[in-house]
Amino acid sequence: MPAQAPASGRPLARVLADDPQVVAWIRRRREEAAVTKAIGAVLPRPLAAHVAALLPAPDHLDLVAPTGAVAAALRQRLPAVRAALAREGMDFREVRVRVQPVLAPEPERKSVPRQRDSAQLPALENLAADLPEGPLKHAVRRWLRRAGR
Repeated sequence: MPAQAPASGRPLARVLADDPQVVAWIRRRREEAAVTKAIGAVLPRPLAAHVAALLPAPDHLDLVAPTGAVAAALRQRLPAVRAALAREGMDFREVRVRVQPVLAPEPERKSVPRQRDSAQLPALENLAADLPEGPLKHAVRRWLRRAGR
């Protein structure tokens, strides 16, 4: 009777759950999501969509905005935000509003297919006829065949 193969290892979820650094990171991300949600309930929806909460330290809160205009509107509403957070039991000693611009992705360049100009086909036919035998003449003839001439 063959012996059973040893277990191949622990599942990845268990490995991550046992790592204290990963556990702390996940907990901080959940806390930041809870703070962002609490802030979103106070701010107008168009403004809340552009604000994120970061917790650099347990009693510090950084509110991150992508532009100066969003940051200025957020600063005006900061007393209401702090009051809402206090009602939720989230009291921070320091609340900062930061501007962290988001880099715009480079626009995707469209590749323009090479278009055949029918006005230039006779010139290419003349070129193919005048060229001496060789790879260039064969390439021009092949191109003309593919162009439908």
